[in-house]
Amino acid sequence: MKRLVTALPTRLTIKKRADFTGRFISTTTSSDGTDLAAVDWSAAITALQAGLPCSGGEQRMLRLAASLADGIPVNLRDALTGIDPLTELPG
Repeated sequence: MKRLVTALPTRLTIKKRADFTGRFISTTTSSDGTDLAAVDWSAAITALQAGLPCSGGEQRMLRLAASLADGIPVNLRDALTGIDPLTELPG
């Protein structure tokens, strides 16, 4: 299980969907009271390949975030095409 929920842009609707958050994101609280979240990137990408419903832009961003957070290979030529203001990485 890997960190970096923040790698997903805040505007991505998949981040707010129960079918995604309930399956791939686990939360806890640290000893100092900080809320923490972890994403099972491998399981999320496996589900994406099996047909997890999401837009093309969400698929691209999910693949990029999984690559950055967990080293899962991504084809940049495929992932970077079609990124628009609604799915771009926060900057």
